[in-house]
Amino acid sequence: MSIKEKYISFMSHYSWGKNKNEYKIKWDNIKHVKKTSIKKDFGENNKLILFDDYGNNTHFRYMKNLEVIFYGNNNLLKFHYQLNIQSPILIICSGNNIIQINKSAYPIEFQLPYRISPYSQLIIGKNFSSGYTEFRLHQESHQKIIIGDDVMFSNNIYVKPSDCHTIYEDDENKKVINKPKDIKIENHVWIGRNVTILKGSIIPKNSVVATGAIYTSSQNNILPDGGGIFAGSPAKVIKDNINWDRMNVEEFENI
Repeated sequence: MSIKEKYISFMSHYSWGKNKNEYKIKWDNIKHVKKTSIKKDFGENNKLILFDDYGNNTHFRYMKNLEVIFYGNNNLLKFHYQLNIQSPILIICSGNNIIQINKSAYPIEFQLPYRISPYSQLIIGKNFSSGYTEFRLHQESHQKIIIGDDVMFSNNIYVKPSDCHTIYEDDENKKVINKPKDIKIENHVWIGRNVTILKGSIIPKNSVVATGAIYTSSQNNILPDGGGIFAGSPAKVIKDNINWDRMNVEEFENI
């Protein structure tokens, strides 16, 4: 019996006799139980976990286009085992990092350039889709990016919860005025092409951020119930009381 057949048989038994076809996975994604995406581990208690539809940890440690280097200790990477990562990504952890990406029916393409700062986190909900996206979690510790369910990113998206360099008041106290702040994108948000999302931003549910916008924390709580179009630099609400759908207009109108 092949590895694939063993896995399908095990999962069918474990899940109380469900149809074996439900457990046919993408074998161009997960190649072999002995293969791993962890290239180097210089610390302790570092984990790469690939989990199934029920949240159970699988025994796989390899995912196509993913490479991981662990520095420091207590890093945790958790990915749904069928993620469709479109291009190669190298994730370099520093210590106490958490990266979690849940199940998605859509392809994703992203980078985490540079080594992730200690205690920083990236949490992505279900059915996330993206063209090329950069999540910047370097230079400052304790940064966090939280993305809800059914969020759709276009291409060339830049998400950055810190400025990486210091701005301070020019007096004897030298008070820092640009400390890092977490970014949160709520459920069902559409981010257009070439959008930049800066520190402290909270993008409300059911909203659209238009092409080329620079979203800042100035719009937080403007639409607490969500459903707005944000455009411009810096982004501002140009229309409220809206929602959106992944279907094109013709498909939507013919439902």
